[in-house]
Amino acid sequence: MRFLLPLALCAALWGSAQATSVKRVELGTLTEISEVVFLGHVVDQSVKAENGQVWTELTFDIDEIWKGKAQSSRIKIRQLGGFTEELQQIIVGYPQFELGERVVLFLERTSTQRLVVAGLSMGKYHVESDRYGNEIASRDTHDLSFYKKDHHPVVYLKNAPQNIERLPLEQLKALVQNQMPPVPLQKAEPQLLRLPAFHPEEDAK
Repeated sequence: MRFLLPLALCAALWGSAQATSVKRVELGTLTEISEVVFLGHVVDQSVKAENGQVWTELTFDIDEIWKGKAQSSRIKIRQLGGFTEELQQIIVGYPQFELGERVVLFLERTSTQRLVVAGLSMGKYHVESDRYGNEIASRDTHDLSFYKKDHHPVVYLKNAPQNIERLPLEQLKALVQNQMPPVPLQKAEPQLLRLPAFHPEEDAK
């Protein structure tokens, strides 16, 4: 979100900063401010220095569009921060990515018409399967410090779970698309260890 960016930039300039202070963005608000929400994976990542700053350009293959439209099956974003041989710039609160990583991204358009991750690291969910084969979406916001007072409108989603940091991928999709059926998780049946019957009177003979 645009009103979050100045605080993140300050954290980047202050080397001692451990977290970026922001307003916690509810999932409904995050969805509303986002122009595009999609499920995809990282296929390219390049870093370059420009005018003393480091920029990372990321390319994603789109698997599913959950909100908005995309001009092609790929989408690119550019965000401040990264590592080169000469410079390194860490923006506290910005999401980090790895090649091949599967993600859900919430993208908003800035006043300069660039698409950026909405809500800093709140706008990125990492997707992976748990041991039962369920696809789980989770996000890492440990480097964000949340404050309560804010004058921006808040949009709450009906039937949204209390914890939206980690939830089934299909449940996240249903919330974003304002369709909220229950999504049961598949769990492996417990394996019972069958022991021979114990007959103390026979063992005493």
